[in-house]
Amino acid sequence: MRVRSAPLLVALTFLASLIGLAVSSSPAVAILPICDIAIVEVPLGDTLLLTEDCETNHTIVVPDGKTLDGNGHSIFAVDPISGDFSGAVVRNDTTTPTGVIHVTNLTITGQLSIDQCDGGADRLRGILFSGAGGTVTNTHLFDIRQGTASGCQEGNAIEVRNFFPDEPLSSSSRISVTVSDNEVRNYQKTGILVNGNVEAVVARNLLVGDGPIDFIAQNGVQIGFGATALVSANSISGNNYTPTSFFACGIIVVDADGVDRKQQDNLFPPNTDPMANEKDTCGFAKGGNYEPFGN
Repeated sequence: MRVRSAPLLVALTFLASLIGLAVSSSPAVAILPICDIAIVEVPLGDTLLLTEDCETNHTIVVPDGKTLDGNGHSIFAVDPISGDFSGAVVRNDTTTPTGVIHVTNLTITGQLSIDQCDGGADRLRGILFSGAGGTVTNTHLFDIRQGTASGCQEGNAIEVRNFFPDEPLSSSSRISVTVSDNEVRNYQKTGILVNGNVEAVVARNLLVGDGPIDFIAQNGVQIGFGATALVSANSISGNNYTPTSFFACGIIVVDADGVDRKQQDNLFPPNTDPMANEKDTCGFAKGGNYEPFGN
């Protein structure tokens, strides 16, 4: 069992000692440090190193030009004392447009119980690149969601977006991002989302949705709204919305600017599998061939 603080345990231990009760010396809880302390900057380098497992109730910002190296450790996202967790767990610097960051060797686990729908920058994400390029590699994202059955249209595990000039600090040029070799499970809405003026490689990722559910239409990978991408060698399952009003997709392309997402180049369960996607691939408006480096 992991708790965020232990004042009650300390108080009970002190009270028990006053009245002569035996108190076990065995550790009952593990208290994690806050991530602001556990993340240190490597001297004379461009790396922020996570030195131990930690928890955070607010966004961790990676400055331009830096790499957040999880060093095999975990970040646990928890609700603040008042209100719900707001925004991304990890994101690029909001003061530097057209930056480049990298996130690697990191596990992010959501432990969020408050189901409150947010909009704009306050929408829940695991890792967010907004107007910034770079890489997301060898990460593991679990339970990027609010509660267990939220219908809020947020909770994207990995999101890359660039909408100039509509969003502050977005880039006027196409940004380039590689999202590869990641594991994403139990996301609320989308496993990997790439929208806007972005060129992306989405490869060798494992994405697992909830399976048949009736409260939100999940998608494994979405490429949309002007983005161009190569989507290849991914394993995608468990995206299945049981009502007939909408449907869930393994890979969905919406008004993109050229996407190579051939079904035979990605791995989907057979239709008889309980974790089969409702639809393996879906396309709306533009699709076509992937064009490296945009148009």
